[in-house]
Amino acid sequence: MVKQEGSIVWARFYDIDSNEPIFSGRDSVPKKTVAEIEHERRVGYAWYGQWALKLLREKYPDWKKKNS
Repeated sequence: MVKQEGSIVWARFYDIDSNEPIFSGRDSVPKKTVAEIEHERRVGYAWYGQWALKLLREKYPDWKKKNS
């Protein structure tokens, strides 16, 4: 059996209290979905990404081994 890796995707911003993604348009008012903000901000900004992927794959295993 071949193990497949899952996708690791994070939102750009999170609500600190709920840990849910938040989005905002030019009015800076937090919204719960990307669909709630104006089109220009929806398509012209990276709301989701894999920013910590390298950290998790390369640095975390060494840190975990060192701190176990």
